Amino acid sequence: SKAHEPRDGFHPGGNSTVDLPEEKISRCTEVAAGLLSAVRAYAGFNLLYSTFILIGVAGLSQMLYFLARRGFFRVSDAAPPGSLERN
Repeated sequence: SKAHEPRDGFHPGGNSTVDLPEEKISRCTEVAAGLLSAVRAYAGFNLLYSTFILIGVAGLSQMLYFLARRGFFRVSDAAPPGSLERN
């Protein structure tokens, strides 16, 4: 019966039953010209935002403490050597 036949090439399973002529198929660059630049802007913003949040969550003081303990920079007002053992 006609009630069970797909309309306009639509199948519930997702398969197309109609072959479209080549000129009717649009390219993504024609339909959504700014899509690639929008995706790049979104990805760049998310990377910067994630870095900002990571610094905020981890804490700037914790990062500086880690770097000072590893000797990446010198801390001039640190306790002299042996002060922990004397107290």
